[in-house]
Amino acid sequence: SGRLPQAWLTGNDARSVGFAPGPAMGESLKEAFLLQLEGRFASKEEALAWLIGELRGRARARPTIIFR
Repeated sequence: SGRLPQAWLTGNDARSVGFAPGPAMGESLKEAFLLQLEGRFASKEEALAWLIGELRGRARARPTIIFR
């Protein structure tokens, strides 16, 4: 019918796993939806597990600041 399916993940889902509202959350939700459309997730649970991995990856990518 030409209509896109509803995204499995919402901002509420992202916040529930620790994302703070903002551009990073929006980018991750957009990427999750694209992966959903590509069939990379079989369920919302798989998508949520991917999102948790994204959050952990972003946390590791943040530089560590050492104060002396």
